[in-house]
Amino acid sequence: MAYFRRANDPTSLRFVKGYEPNFRRGVLEHARSKSMMYGGTIERFRVLSVNKRIQYLFFAGPDNAWIVPPQTTKTELSSFGVRTIDVPIDENLCVPGYEYHYVDESVDPPEPYSQIPAGFVGHANTHDPDRADASPWIEQMPVIREFRRRLLGS
Repeated sequence: MAYFRRANDPTSLRFVKGYEPNFRRGVLEHARSKSMMYGGTIERFRVLSVNKRIQYLFFAGPDNAWIVPPQTTKTELSSFGVRTIDVPIDENLCVPGYEYHYVDESVDPPEPYSQIPAGFVGHANTHDPDRADASPWIEQMPVIREFRRRLLGS
């Protein structure tokens, strides 16, 4: 559904035709909340894919924007209460604005641990120093640039 054509290159993000977010006519919901970690107001947009089979959640704070893992629009649940159909994506599509990045002291010798793609780690979060800004990765993805342009006007 979403993949990177080249490893470690956020600009190479591609969507299978029909599964790209429909920013023109697919916005189902827009809400606001507050977050200390993200430094103020967070906007949330629920957006359908062009073929209406997938729904995305896009978030934007004062300095960060990101996507959470998309879901199908089918509402059938398993006996465990989860959707019966998964949406296959590259996990690097859904890196949160601030993600874990720290030295793991629980192993000997201590070693670095990060959920941000190598080479794209920003500054540490002031409220949670074990998380770093993932914007150097996220902001290079074409879908985030389009999200900012079409829905945030920036």
